[in-house]
Amino acid sequence: MTLFLTSSPSGCPFEPGPDIPVLDTRNHFVANLRAVWPDHAVLGLAIAADPYAYEQNDEMCRVFAQSFANAHLPLTALIPCDARNAEEIGSLLPQSGFVMLCGGHVPTQNHFFAQLGLPGLFHNYHGIVLGVSAGSMNAAHIVYAAPEEPGEAADPHYSRWMNGLGLTETRILPHYQFIRDHVLDGQKVEDIALADSKKRHADRNTLWNAAEAVEKQWNSQLARRWVLTIPREIPPDQYAALVRDFCNQQFVSKGMCVDFAIHDKGDGNPHAHVMLTMRAMDEHGKWLPKSRKVYDLDENGERIKLPSGRWKSHKEDTVDWNDRKYCEIWRHEWEIIQNRYLEANNRPERVDLRSYERQGLDIIPTVHEGAAVRQMEKRGIQTNIGNLNREIKAANSLMKSIRQLIKNLKGWIIELSEKRKELLAEKAAEEAVFLPNLLMKYMEVRKAERSDWTRAGQNRGTSKDLKAVSEALSYLQRKGLSTVEDLENFIETSGKSAADYRKQMKPKETRSNVIDAILAARTDCKECKPVYEKYQKIFFKKTKEKFKLEHPEVARFEKASAYLAKHPDDKDSTKKELLQEQAKLVDEIADLKVPLTEVQEDLKKLRDIRYWVRKATPGTEESKEPPKKQPIKEVLQDKADEKKAQRTVPAQTKHKQQDMEL
Repeated sequence: MTLFLTSSPSGCPFEPGPDIPVLDTRNHFVANLRAVWPDHAVLGLAIAADPYAYEQNDEMCRVFAQSFANAHLPLTALIPCDARNAEEIGSLLPQSGFVMLCGGHVPTQNHFFAQLGLPGLFHNYHGIVLGVSAGSMNAAHIVYAAPEEPGEAADPHYSRWMNGLGLTETRILPHYQFIRDHVLDGQKVEDIALADSKKRHADRNTLWNAAEAVEKQWNSQLARRWVLTIPREIPPDQYAALVRDFCNQQFVSKGMCVDFAIHDKGDGNPHAHVMLTMRAMDEHGKWLPKSRKVYDLDENGERIKLPSGRWKSHKEDTVDWNDRKYCEIWRHEWEIIQNRYLEANNRPERVDLRSYERQGLDIIPTVHEGAAVRQMEKRGIQTNIGNLNREIKAANSLMKSIRQLIKNLKGWIIELSEKRKELLAEKAAEEAVFLPNLLMKYMEVRKAERSDWTRAGQNRGTSKDLKAVSEALSYLQRKGLSTVEDLENFIETSGKSAADYRKQMKPKETRSNVIDAILAARTDCKECKPVYEKYQKIFFKKTKEKFKLEHPEVARFEKASAYLAKHPDDKDSTKKELLQEQAKLVDEIADLKVPLTEVQEDLKKLRDIRYWVRKATPGTEESKEPPKKQPIKEVLQDKADEKKAQRTVPAQTKHKQQDMEL
């Protein structure tokens, strides 16, 4: 598209003029319009700022249509787009060769644009777009809407930052030369409009130096850090746009300053590191307090005086960013925006940040390995965490196959039950539904399928089928399965047993992981304790902070101590006792895998039996597997055997044998 951003296409909007204003020729505006204007008349669409100001919108279209005609810029018509035809925007926009984003109240127009879905519709638009005043402001990717109506400058809930159409990164302030000396809510418009500190704090050194300078306590938290995994299925040139959209929606809109960096080493793990300020910043670039003092009141609404003479009070946070609910909200919103980008790139993959348990999946999550463990595993060095993850993956794979087998077999049982009803209705032999009889009938079906084989091949195939069916009959006898009902009960019992085994394995695997972490924490405490004791003896704040930065052992000791404090029950357990407990857990997990494997083997046998019974049951759905032909090697071997036999047998005997066959 070709985009024109104007304060007013006809000059100053605050000075009286003719009924039909002439388009402004300054800055070669009209000449540039004519340069891109088609040779033929085009349909114009004027998207209103106020969707319910019908009379004003119609008058504006009449005036501007005539202005463009006077400038020899032909239009077939200039149609207003407001609440009357908002639902038709999807068909009106592609038909329009010229679109005008009208002027008015910026937040009102921004909300109307979002309702129309213009940010998405403009992606495929290739015509001419003219922004007028508020329309020019809302064309930007990020819109800074300075208060312009009485009461907005003093309203603490008025949002000055919002998402625009994304047609340009440029932000403008229309009519500045005419309105900068005006007063709104006791403030000069110039002071309100230039309160944007974004440019000043765009440099990350300036931003974080300012964030640190405003904090007075030595242990104040300066920032919050996020690590966002980026789906590698989207193009790399969209990584920055993805992270920026998410940060603008969830963080910047609440008053946080955001600093992010994208890491993509080409190893299939693109991610972004996001730093968030803990304090909000107002429109003047001033840091706001984290908390405020609130006096406690008695039942009469009076302040409570303490024995010390002071008033009883408490602190309240000015923002709720530390509320745990936002962790869940932000995770969900990150999931939504990732899926939106995947859909826009026609990718079938979708992101789900819920745990396996919340998704209703019986899958054990693997343990986070970390960079050190991954490097050791790459070098071929096995670790406890790596071994545990391999055990978990093997167990998950085993359970997946078992669940699939159970699902398939249940469907087969339903099919057989329905077929049984049909057989009983036709007064078929009651014994036909017994599994052994059906398997023997399968032998007859297989014999008919091999009618075109050589005689030796038929004998060999019959022998193999007889052996397989014999083993199946023996298996059914051992399990006590003779009817479809018996088989159904067996599958249900096997499925429940498998689920019980997995349920028993989960806490044991979790406990083994905890033991690994406790042993690692104890090692860190032992190694780092001398350095930490030196750190504790330092009295001066700056010296203490410098020492902590120069000695990472301090942070390791604090982290390890915090983890050990979360597990007080293991405080008195020795390393030997923990290792013995872990070894016992590993053995118990291995013991539980044995019955799981047995269940799988049982279900594999039942799957083969299902296929044989289906072929032997008339009217049931045939297997998609085509009938097996005699292998070529067997055919050639049979023919060679026949020729050899003909050479060794006397002529008369061969003749008699041939006559008997005929």
